[in-house]
Amino acid sequence: HHWIQDQVVRIVWLFGLNLWIIAVMLTLLVVLVFSSFVPEVNSLKCMHNATVSDIFYEDHGFSTGSADFLIPIGILNCNPGLDRCVVFHQMLVTDYMNLDVATKDPDYTNHIKNHNYKVSGRACMSESDCNKIKAQKADICIRSVGGQSCYCTTGACNGIDKLSLLIPLISILVYFLSN
Repeated sequence: HHWIQDQVVRIVWLFGLNLWIIAVMLTLLVVLVFSSFVPEVNSLKCMHNATVSDIFYEDHGFSTGSADFLIPIGILNCNPGLDRCVVFHQMLVTDYMNLDVATKDPDYTNHIKNHNYKVSGRACMSESDCNKIKAQKADICIRSVGGQSCYCTTGACNGIDKLSLLIPLISILVYFLSN
């Protein structure tokens, strides 16, 4: 008689645990779904890196060589006024210094401004910057063909894709519901 009572208690406990897990999963699912529709104000994050080039000259003004320097930075919040994640192809450093990003993101610009030739990389930029460098809207931030840059403002572009969190959560929920 105690054995049956113990089994009933165990079944009720396991059933309660499964209901609790399902409730937590459903709550997380609801939060993720609703948060994906809420605009994120001033929270755009983009990958930042740069490759800068310098040309070296001898005393008589002749070029003696050049060097490229890769500057890995990481994923950073975009500063106000910079609302695009942009992958940009080589441009002259002097052209870069005429973009909004040069003044609105001084930390990034400090890596670039003392070089004398070209820069390429990834950064947050303004719509005006995208127009100046002929950036094109893309679903993902990769270098586009034809020597043009891409920009993007979606989660998939900047590495913060809520769908990638949602899929495993749904599969776990389906597993618990099927058992």
